[in-house]
Amino acid sequence: MSRGEEKTFGLGAQTVNDKIFSKVSSAGEFVMKLPKTRVAEFVNSGNGNQFDPGHGRLIRDWVVLAGGKANWGDLAKEAYEFVRRSL
Repeated sequence: MSRGEEKTFGLGAQTVNDKIFSKVSSAGEFVMKLPKTRVAEFVNSGNGNQFDPGHGRLIRDWVVLAGGKANWGDLAKEAYEFVRRSL
C-alpha cells in the first residue's frame, strides 16, 4: 500500500492509496479519520471534537484533536490503518 502526502485545500494531507487519513485543517487543527465509535470516545472525553469543514456540517468519522491530550503519532498510525483497511 502506498502512503503519501498531498495538498488538500492548500494544506498538507497524509494519504494511503490516495485516501486521506490525516490532515491539518485551514484553522491549523490536526484532524484524523477514525471509526465513528472512536471519534465519539474523543468527543465524550473532551479530548476532541467532530470535524466541521465549514457551514456547521459535522463529519462523524473525522476528529479534531485537543492540543496535548493524546499521542498524535499513535493516533495517526491508527487512522492510517483504519483507512487502509477500508479500501
